[in-house]
Amino acid sequence: MASETKTYCLEREVPLPRSKVWELLGNTEHFNQVIGLAPVQFTPVAGDDLGLVRDAYTRIMGIPMRWREYPFQWVKEERYTVLRLYQSGPLKSVLGGIELSDTQTQLADGSFATQLRVFADITPRSQAILAGLRLFMRRNLVNTFRYCENYLRLVESHKANMLPQPAKPPAVNATQLERLLKELSRQPVEQSYIRFLGDYLRSGADNEVASLRPYVLAGQWNAIPDEVLRLCLYATKSGILNLSWKMMCPNCRVPKAEYTSLGQLKNEFHCDLCGVTYSASFDRYVELRFAVHPQIRQATEQVYCIGGPGRTPQILIQQLVAKGQVGIIKFPQTDSILRLRVLRANHVVSFANDGELDGTETEPYAEATLNEPARAAIELLYRDEGWSQEQLQTPPPGTPIRITNRSETDITIALEKIDWDQSAVTAAKVTTMQEFRDLFSSEVLAPGQSVSIEHLTLFFSDLRDSTVLYEIAGDAPAYRRVRDHFDFLFERIQANAGSIVKTIGDAVMAVFYSPEDALRAAFEIQRDVGDFNARLAEGDSIAIKIGLHHGPAIAINSNDRLDYFGRTVNIASRIEGASMGNDIVMSGECARQAGVSELIYEHSLKVQRFQGNLKGIEGVFDLYRLRL
Repeated sequence: MASETKTYCLEREVPLPRSKVWELLGNTEHFNQVIGLAPVQFTPVAGDDLGLVRDAYTRIMGIPMRWREYPFQWVKEERYTVLRLYQSGPLKSVLGGIELSDTQTQLADGSFATQLRVFADITPRSQAILAGLRLFMRRNLVNTFRYCENYLRLVESHKANMLPQPAKPPAVNATQLERLLKELSRQPVEQSYIRFLGDYLRSGADNEVASLRPYVLAGQWNAIPDEVLRLCLYATKSGILNLSWKMMCPNCRVPKAEYTSLGQLKNEFHCDLCGVTYSASFDRYVELRFAVHPQIRQATEQVYCIGGPGRTPQILIQQLVAKGQVGIIKFPQTDSILRLRVLRANHVVSFANDGELDGTETEPYAEATLNEPARAAIELLYRDEGWSQEQLQTPPPGTPIRITNRSETDITIALEKIDWDQSAVTAAKVTTMQEFRDLFSSEVLAPGQSVSIEHLTLFFSDLRDSTVLYEIAGDAPAYRRVRDHFDFLFERIQANAGSIVKTIGDAVMAVFYSPEDALRAAFEIQRDVGDFNARLAEGDSIAIKIGLHHGPAIAINSNDRLDYFGRTVNIASRIEGASMGNDIVMSGECARQAGVSELIYEHSLKVQRFQGNLKGIEGVFDLYRLRL
């Protein structure tokens, strides 16, 4: 007798807004682990040219289960589904997922509660397993709502930024953890965060404490992100954590390789899922993460769900469009710049939101009105060689996009944000921190290796008339004065998230992740140099020249220290030469960065714009001289 498909469904109102329910249940990796599902082994399917389907294996209630898993399909904050076709075991297929909609119940914050429907369409191999299957599915559906209830308990305990954790506590070496946390308390870190870290390592799920992201933790703790990063660096030095470098694919943005040292880094990496080979870049593709030290707790990353929407949060809509078929999506409400990408093939349609495409003015779509009829759909045709159009003006929310697939294969399309994840601690960020350089001086690239950085702010300083200083004061007194001035500079550079790369005679080279931090450090130096001079003997005062420039650079290993090379570095050093002392000279590239003009206004700096040539560098440069 042929087995019929059975639908198992549970629907309830959850007193949370849709955005929060989506955040909880869209993170299927964490959710599956917490409700007690077993880890899954995923392997690529032989002969699958698209590379999007995976063979999977696990054991459920002692029964070995093998299936072929197809990509999740979803619309953010509305629904997701996943199809699994079983090759062995008691099931033939499962199509499962969730659906979300607003109810009329208004919550305290003005949002509305969510009607949550959890379902699974299951085709068994025989009718004999239906009784056991009914009990198993009932338990799993109930666990979904229980997971939401556990989160509500966290909200009541003023832990709204936390996620529910497994009920069974992990095995932790409490004695060792307490001893090391006490040692950590002697370090220059925010003391209240130490307790947060201890609690997190005692109770967090394995996958979380085995791949700890400082800025994500900061969000959960309502803490200052850079202070949590500092805490993790010192905790690593204390033996509580280990650090690792994750190579992130530029398309799917999930880790593709892991290294325990920058010296192990390779220049090129490949993503099997996306079918792309990419070069290592400190700005985006090299991310610093931490893991609990094995002496504290044995925690390893295991896979529970490979393709859920929480794994790629930049994707707002993901949908299969079969060969020869038409798929329809609606453009969502968002402030982000989006693109439409075919997974694996990586053919892209870009959406511009400023009325300008490739330098050509276009007519923007009209704004929506309440009483207007349904909008005409945007028609897109896809063939093997790509899209019929590669650029479009951003349409109003709700505009249908009809995608006709004329290629030779089924395709999965993703409507995704192009902005990079702001919760990532990139190598570009952390290597500009003085404490990172001081604590992990051995963290350098392999000899002869170089890694690109797209955005970096270079700081160069020097003493005006330092040669005269040595002639008048003599070598020993002049050197002491130079050394004291180094301490004066280092204190202000480090206090503003900068890092000293090296000193060259009387000059200093430093790097900053943001131009605002570099300008703030330069301002404080010129503001406080008068107090520094007041401590010197009459006639011994110094004047400091400072130059700032922003742009791409190359990170290299120089004398077992992380150093920087390239045209941006050369320009920055020449800009410092344009300084007269007691001023700050910055390039136009630096001045145009967000936040710089606000700082200039905040500190009432006098600005002189001028053009000049820089020694040994072609071209005329826009320069800005800033004075207090």
